[in-house]
Amino acid sequence: MSERKEKKTSVYRQRVSMAALQVDGLSKSEIASALAYEVEPFSGIAGSQAEVSFETVLSDDPSVRIFDVTVTRKSKSSKNFDAKKLIKIASILSALLVVVIGADFFLLSRKIKTLSSSIEVRRPIDAKLRSLESKISNNNAEASRLEASCKAVESARASIAAKRKAYSALMEEVASGCAGQMVVKAFNSNGPFSVELEGSSMSVESCTASMLSLTRAACHAQWKASPGRMNADHTGSVISFSCAFLYDGQPLEGGR
Repeated sequence: MSERKEKKTSVYRQRVSMAALQVDGLSKSEIASALAYEVEPFSGIAGSQAEVSFETVLSDDPSVRIFDVTVTRKSKSSKNFDAKKLIKIASILSALLVVVIGADFFLLSRKIKTLSSSIEVRRPIDAKLRSLESKISNNNAEASRLEASCKAVESARASIAAKRKAYSALMEEVASGCAGQMVVKAFNSNGPFSVELEGSSMSVESCTASMLSLTRAACHAQWKASPGRMNADHTGSVISFSCAFLYDGQPLEGGR
């Protein structure tokens, strides 16, 4: 298979023929590896230690591929240099990584310390804020209670004032609303806020009109009127009647 050989200490050159089926479809690096082992018995250079370069030579037989192969022994010093260089680079990268990790740890520690200090400073402030919020809430509740109490007191005062003038208001309404329709004989009281009026009129019609006027007057003064007895004298010209009033503090429908 060898047509021409040239051998040196670390370089070997040979022309190699290989079957097309054996090499077609292989990549350039795969062909170089196959050629290294193909010439290994003649070059004395192990395939693993060989650096192969080749050129394809034109062949008259299409089933055969011819390669002009040059094999060089890999330099140990170069390998050692590359290994040392890689180790040195790895050491430098490791040192840089350690420095970066240390710097990151330092910065993170400072940040944690700063945050812890900030939390400690804010802790009493937060406690004061919570205390103030609690006091504000209590004050608002107390203000609402006092407001409700004030409204209740005002309502009670208004009710007391209305009851104080209840009798005078009834008398004023009766006097202004029923003047000229009847003669008032007496006002009698059977209990608190209860009044019975005794009066007279000249006819049944005027007596009825007086009762209606009394009902309206009582409603306007917030009293409730209840018509009572009605009697005529022996001549039939004077009609006596009574009307009871009960104070309820609420105006009735139909008031004047």
